[in-house]
Amino acid sequence: MTERTFTAFTEANLLEGGRLCFANAEVHFECADHIATLGHYGMASSHLVLAAEEAVKSFVCWAKLFGLDMPDKVDKYFSQHSPRHNAARELYSLFRDVLAIQDQIKALVPRLGIAFVTEQLDKGITLDEHFIQTTLVEALAPQVALETGRLLLEQKASHDLYQERIDRKWWNNANGLKNRGFYVDHEDNKGWLLPQQISKAEYQDSRERVDRVLTVLEQMARFDLDSLTQFKTYLAMSKPTTLELFETAPNGTRTDIVYLTKVPSVDGSDFEYLVEFEELEGVTERMEIGRVGLIDGKLWLSNDHAQITYKGMLLLSTWIEEHLEDAD
Repeated sequence: MTERTFTAFTEANLLEGGRLCFANAEVHFECADHIATLGHYGMASSHLVLAAEEAVKSFVCWAKLFGLDMPDKVDKYFSQHSPRHNAARELYSLFRDVLAIQDQIKALVPRLGIAFVTEQLDKGITLDEHFIQTTLVEALAPQVALETGRLLLEQKASHDLYQERIDRKWWNNANGLKNRGFYVDHEDNKGWLLPQQISKAEYQDSRERVDRVLTVLEQMARFDLDSLTQFKTYLAMSKPTTLELFETAPNGTRTDIVYLTKVPSVDGSDFEYLVEFEELEGVTERMEIGRVGLIDGKLWLSNDHAQITYKGMLLLSTWIEEHLEDAD
């Protein structure tokens, strides 16, 4: 049997796939709501997980459409539970942040473009089509990249880490929840396990999580081709500084080390760490980038966000999530 890969997918295929998977996720969500009205919360919860799994497939199509460097094997995300659930957390978070900043980036580019063109005209430079397609794009790219990275960092820094930790646990247990809702099982220390043992409260908790995921996909589905192409370009400009960790994470690689040294808190945070960043590619000297802490479940940095990459922020937030779990 020939292995299926995304390399054979055109942009039209990916766009259609993203929308079709989302539509099927909505069907499972509707089924869950209907089954819940009958009082079968176990079976309803299973359909919520199926909705979430279809949503992940949609996110993967969008990720490939945006040019993110993810594994090309279709079956990795379309047939295997664990990779799907692992990808879900990162993709949902990323695209939620992307949607949150899209209007700001769209407004930024014309503003920067007008300022640059005005400056060139003042210098007496002739603006022809070649200039617009080459010099202007090259001039704007670094600024758009920096601003996109900064905005993504602001979004990441505003995340509720306690909520993200709870969400992560839900995704880790999603396949088990699906099986509990569909099947009768037996464990030596618990006896018979029935779908009916899943409560209404458990169902409603799952429903809220899946609904948040589908809301992001609903917004993604509204992208028209022009907006999609435009925003894909903006993300590509910011790719080196804003998406590195996300792109390498599925392959289990890491190109940076973050050192955190516990220090006395000066801002009333729950805990505080000195942050040092070390690039592995030929640079061995540590670089202090500031302090990081946690106040009311929200991550903060004591310095300018632009001084730490999105990759660094993701590493820090992952480390802090693990720190919180260890503290429980």
